Amino acid sequence: MLASRGTEATVSAVECLSPRVSRVQLSSRNLERLACSAGDKIKLHVPPGALRSYTPVRFDPDAGTMDLVFHLHGGGHAARWAASVEPGATVTFLGPKRSMRSTVGTAPTRALFLGDETTLGLMRALIDGLPPGTPVLGAVEIAKEDAPAVKALDLPLVPVARHAHQGAHHGRLAAQAASAAQTAQAAQAAQAAQAAHAVQASDGIRAGHRVHRSDRLHQGHRVAGTDGGPEDHGAAGSAWLRTTDLSDVDAVWLSGEANAVGRWVEELVQAGVPREQIRAKAYWSTLGHEHRKRVERRFPR
Repeated sequence: MLASRGTEATVSAVECLSPRVSRVQLSSRNLERLACSAGDKIKLHVPPGALRSYTPVRFDPDAGTMDLVFHLHGGGHAARWAASVEPGATVTFLGPKRSMRSTVGTAPTRALFLGDETTLGLMRALIDGLPPGTPVLGAVEIAKEDAPAVKALDLPLVPVARHAHQGAHHGRLAAQAASAAQTAQAAQAAQAAQAAHAVQASDGIRAGHRVHRSDRLHQGHRVAGTDGGPEDHGAAGSAWLRTTDLSDVDAVWLSGEANAVGRWVEELVQAGVPREQIRAKAYWSTLGHEHRKRVERRFPR
C-alpha cells in the first residue's frame, strides 16, 4: 500500500549484530516508486502509534528491500518493537526525505566520520554514498559488548569503547530518573534538619552521586544530572580525535548525542578543520527532544 498515511512493508529478516544492535530488513513492492539518497531518513510507525526516524542502511528498489539498524536501548517504543519483531510482521513508514547531506560536490581527499551506536546505520549509508575509492577514517563511540556490530556492518571505523559507567540514557527516562534523585535528595535533607544533627548523605541520593537504575534504563549508561552527567558522553570520541592525524581531512560527518556532537565540532574547528567542511546532526540528547533541536540549530550543515 502506498498512500498518504505511508508505505506498508513486511519484515523479511531480523539479524542480531550485537547484544543491543539489530538489523531489520523490510520488503515492499512499492519501494520501486520511492527515491532514497544516502543520508535520507524515513519515519517508522511503531506501536502504540509512535513515529521514529531511521536512516536506511541499504535501499534497493529493484529488489524491493530496505535495511534499518536499531540500537536496542532502554524502553523506547522503537527499541521494544525491534527487539521483539519477527519476520512476517507488517509495518508502515513515511518518506524517505532528506536528513543529512551525503554529497560534498567534489570527492573528498579524506573523509572523517564520528558517531555513536545510535548512528551506525547513518554512517554506513553516508560512506556508501561517497565516490568510490574515497579514503575514510573515523570512530564509533560504543559499549564494548556492542563493538561487533561495527564489524558486522563492514564499517571502516574504529570502535572506541565507552566505560561501563559512562554515558547517559536517552531523553525523558533520564530526566525522570534525575528528578527522582533530586526528590530523594530533598527528603534526606528534610529528615536531617528535623533530627537536628548532621547526617552523612548516602551514596544513592547524595548530590553528584549515581542513582539506582530501573530495568528500563540502559545498563552501563549514566543518568543525566548525576556524576559526570551528559557532558561525559563523547569523551571517548574526543580522546580518539586528539590522537588522530587530521591534516588531509576535508569532509567531516558527525552524529550522535547532542552535547557530544557539539563538543566534537568545536574540537575539530580548534584543530584547524574549517567549519564549512563539517556536517553535524544530533540524533538524541540526554536532556530530551527539545534540547536536541535547540542544540542542532547551531550545528554546521
